[in-house]
Amino acid sequence: MNSLILSGFWLNAKSITNFEHLLYTTMLDLNPITSILNKLNTVSLQQINNVELMNRRDTKFVFNTALLPELLTELMPFYNILMIDNIRLYPYTTDYYDTDDLKMYYQHQNGKLNRYKFRFRSYDAFNKNFLELKFKSNKSKTLKKRIEICDREAISYEAVSFLDQESPMSFEDLSLKLENKFDRITLVNKEMTERLTIDLNLSFSNSSNIKKLDHLAIAELKQDIFIKSNSSFTVIMKKRGIRSLSISKYCLGMLLLNPEIKQNTFKAKLLLLKKIIAN
Repeated sequence: MNSLILSGFWLNAKSITNFEHLLYTTMLDLNPITSILNKLNTVSLQQINNVELMNRRDTKFVFNTALLPELLTELMPFYNILMIDNIRLYPYTTDYYDTDDLKMYYQHQNGKLNRYKFRFRSYDAFNKNFLELKFKSNKSKTLKKRIEICDREAISYEAVSFLDQESPMSFEDLSLKLENKFDRITLVNKEMTERLTIDLNLSFSNSSNIKKLDHLAIAELKQDIFIKSNSSFTVIMKKRGIRSLSISKYCLGMLLLNPEIKQNTFKAKLLLLKKIIAN
């Protein structure tokens, strides 16, 4: 029987058909969201760079985008929004690389820590491109290193050297596996100690296929690993009954685009994801 896993979400052949139907619902109406975004107090890129959090603890939450207007309104007293050139909702493009045997994917799928993720990320509104290397330690802490590059499609000597020096991988063993596009809201708390990103309008593509998740939002709370504090966002999500959920956009995209790859069975997470999208 054919099956598909979405970062731990189990689908049998019948479920795939049902899930595919959920992927192509009506397009997300951004007007109510942008109306709220325009009311938030703003911070500049220079200000938010002080909250870069390259060594951090990440906590993710997944919910239906229909909740965003209410959620953003509730967050307004506690968070400011990043604004650059009067833009508050930024398009991103990310290219994920992996080995031919998908070493990084399977390490993540199998729950292995001390693992790496390698990607090229573009801030499309500003023509900024970065090579990023993320490391998940055996203490479940996320460390990220990156360098700015001219073009994510033109691999430079600097990029190759960076990967060789900062990881056990060699760039010659990697190839492009998928492209991920999304729009991002970036918030920073009033105390300037944490960042909160909310990604929506997610799509995944490779050379032969594209999948969209128009009504799914992925929020990621980024906190310094050395600072312990209660987050207003966590409190609000708990009040709404939305629990944190470990989910990787890379794994999610790989599974949507490659249903033949090896999978595990986590039916409970599948049911949760389907319920979130269909709500």
